[in-house]
Amino acid sequence: MDYNEYNHEEIETIAEKFENNEFVNHEEMKLWYDYKQAVKTYIKNGDAYFEMINKSEEDFSEISRKLRADQKEAEKELRWIRTIRTFPLEEFCKYYTFRNYEDEERTTYVMAEKVATEKASDNEKAFIREIFEESETLKSINHFRDLTTPVHLRRWTYMQRNPTEYCHFTSSMDGTQLYDFREHYVYIQSECTNHRWGNSYWISIDCDNSLYSLPVIKDFKNYDFQIGKFYKIKCEDEIRFGGNKKKYVMSIEESTEEEFMEKGFQQYMTRY
Repeated sequence: MDYNEYNHEEIETIAEKFENNEFVNHEEMKLWYDYKQAVKTYIKNGDAYFEMINKSEEDFSEISRKLRADQKEAEKELRWIRTIRTFPLEEFCKYYTFRNYEDEERTTYVMAEKVATEKASDNEKAFIREIFEESETLKSINHFRDLTTPVHLRRWTYMQRNPTEYCHFTSSMDGTQLYDFREHYVYIQSECTNHRWGNSYWISIDCDNSLYSLPVIKDFKNYDFQIGKFYKIKCEDEIRFGGNKKKYVMSIEESTEEEFMEKGFQQYMTRY
């Protein structure tokens, strides 16, 4: 698709959202990167045409001059596109180096690490941004944006457990990582009515875009959780009574969205 066939007002609207640090959804992100790729393809095809003309030593016709002018416009458009910052590069590089192994993409990893540790030059930053903004890494950028989007703008995914011999219907999935003796930051998103042991809450743990059900244990039942609020939760002790019987002792404090977004994100990065 020729880049001139895109709705340029729509493209400019997305660019304004990026510049104003407003939420850009996945469809808008894909449209933006498709448009960028279309501009680059147009320039590449134009370069190939003019190389062919030069080799044949033909004079430029009126059509050729018009194509040259169009080529310059496309190059100008690409320069403008590259001025738009579609994601915070330093934060994304920290995310990328946490979530990728050094030996997978050696060059990309090393450059991302330099940006994350504030050792990269401006040219290196521009180069790594260009790499990340190619279509192959769009999935990683979208995941990063999901984790850093304010909760009131998110599209949640509800995690369900398949039926088993113990539970013969589909039920919500427990957030069992709450028992690993680490501090977790929890957002109470809504009420969950299909938990296998009774009503509970849909919760996001450590900035995750997936919602799990808050486990139905005594400490949680005795605490007055509020929908729309944030909490800091840590398992302080696990008391075993023999067999499969055990009790969790949980520390629960009210938290803030700022802590959830910052410290919860850090916990998410190191959870595995």
